[in-house]
Amino acid sequence: MYELCKIIIDYSENLIYTDSLNNLNTLDSIVNVDGDISVTPSYSTDGVDCYGTGTSILYMSGIFPWLGQYIIVYGDVNGDGVCDVLDCMLVELTKTGNTVLEDSYLTAGDFDGDSNITINDFQQVVNKAKAE
Repeated sequence: MYELCKIIIDYSENLIYTDSLNNLNTLDSIVNVDGDISVTPSYSTDGVDCYGTGTSILYMSGIFPWLGQYIIVYGDVNGDGVCDVLDCMLVELTKTGNTVLEDSYLTAGDFDGDSNITINDFQQVVNKAKAE
């Protein structure tokens, strides 16, 4: 099992970065807020919500949102909450120019932060997928 290494909350970009989803089954392990939180999963399938890269979190004060953030899970470029062979394939396709990752999904696959998917990023995704 891939161990949770760190959680970084970047308030200037409204992003929550993490290495793993071990503690993302509930958001209580990341944020502690008085009031309501509205969570929009990265996607849903067969009645199951996926909380991974691209998950939107809205912090509410009554009926009014006061802050919105997105979750970035390193290696999870398809938003299904795990880093696996599907993510490796998407990163490889991006690296070779056959597909494009954008927004939080690009950030999740761009381990060195240079806004490009390179062989080094691909290797990091493969390593993480093997560890999970």
